[in-house]
Amino acid sequence: VYEHAAALGKSFGPYCKTTLEALFPLLTFQYSADIRSTASQAASIVFDSACQSEESTELATQYLHILSSTICKQMLNEDPEDTEVCYALAEALSDTLFFAHRTISSSSRCILKNFTFHEAEGIVKLLMPLMTSCLQRRKKIVETLEGRGGALSGEDEKNDLLKALENEQQILTPLVDSVGYSMKFLKEGFLPIFDKEVAPILGPYLKTSSDTRARYAAICLFDDVVEHCGPDAASRYGSQLAEGAMIGITNHPSDEDVQQVSLYGLAQIARYCPPNTLGGEVQSVISTMLPLAGTPKDNVDNVFIVENAVSALASLVLFKDAPFREIKSVDKTQLLSTFVRQLPLQEDEDEAKICHAGFCDLIEEGVISLASSAPEIMRVIGETVVWIQEEEQELASPGTQLRFGQILMQMRTSMTEDMMNTAFSSISPEAQMGVNVLMNQFGQSN
Repeated sequence: VYEHAAALGKSFGPYCKTTLEALFPLLTFQYSADIRSTASQAASIVFDSACQSEESTELATQYLHILSSTICKQMLNEDPEDTEVCYALAEALSDTLFFAHRTISSSSRCILKNFTFHEAEGIVKLLMPLMTSCLQRRKKIVETLEGRGGALSGEDEKNDLLKALENEQQILTPLVDSVGYSMKFLKEGFLPIFDKEVAPILGPYLKTSSDTRARYAAICLFDDVVEHCGPDAASRYGSQLAEGAMIGITNHPSDEDVQQVSLYGLAQIARYCPPNTLGGEVQSVISTMLPLAGTPKDNVDNVFIVENAVSALASLVLFKDAPFREIKSVDKTQLLSTFVRQLPLQEDEDEAKICHAGFCDLIEEGVISLASSAPEIMRVIGETVVWIQEEEQELASPGTQLRFGQILMQMRTSMTEDMMNTAFSSISPEAQMGVNVLMNQFGQSN
């Protein structure tokens, strides 16, 4: 069933109702953990088919909260020592919520019709004890590895503990993701749930924890609440997030995931929090992020770190609504050069859209000169268009792509033919193709 639904996608739609009805009793089948875990994985992928199929949209709407809450309740009944089964259920829950989230568009949130505040609160109340238990088990393992209970017996014990730590991490990640998706569903409406159920448990991990994955989980969800839950949430939790994020970018160079989400959090603070959120630390934050933002992408394993640093710096200092645009102690020329050199952003579509729109703002404001920066402008526009067309990544909104075309047309009318040809010949063949595609499209549309 899993393989059929995964392969057929929306074409499996006519079979979704019958299949889900057959799978549902197996989610709580008391005689076999393997059946429960496999059924949850299959139900999740069938739910995805229902989300994709227009004729099964109502079915997906009906099953979203039922499937989610059933998997949550079953996780509480599982043996925590059986990490394989716990992970399968946690992943099935996270996937179910992700598939629903992917279905949501700016014009339609109908799949969430039955996913009310009450349903979200119920799911989070089930998830947080699971997350707490996971974090407590990880804490004991970390303390044992650090020798707090005495010396380890040898390398075999150490390897067993590291494996156990990894297994708990596998469970923790989808639990965190599931809370995050619930938050994105309700937006501002989720704030009371965060206040009561999430912040008291995860807040302390922002500042004090020897377990970097616990800090990672906390930063992820505080990132989300600042970004998605409105001005009250940003004002209430921005300072806590700022403190955790600054620790994350300075104290955890070996944990790239913590650095990544910390940098992302600083970008959200720049956009949504009061300007005084970073207090007197802004200069230190900028100085710490600059080397990360300037690292060539080809030289790193985790490109998210570079691109999140670029986005955070631009949101703090460069963009027209940046809270520290007037700061005097920062070399804006160096920062602007770093920003343009690292474009286009490709790893996170939402961050890419924001930064490519900001790039257009800077050109239209005259901060980036059309004449002196013509080769870089053409390169960024051309490479972005190629990525959008060939990789099917939405790195720029339709409005930003229109502005790209307008900028190229403005260059053509304000620069000599020799200047345009020189700039065009300096960029790669791929970027040239993107520029040509956009110029042709823009010319036809006009």
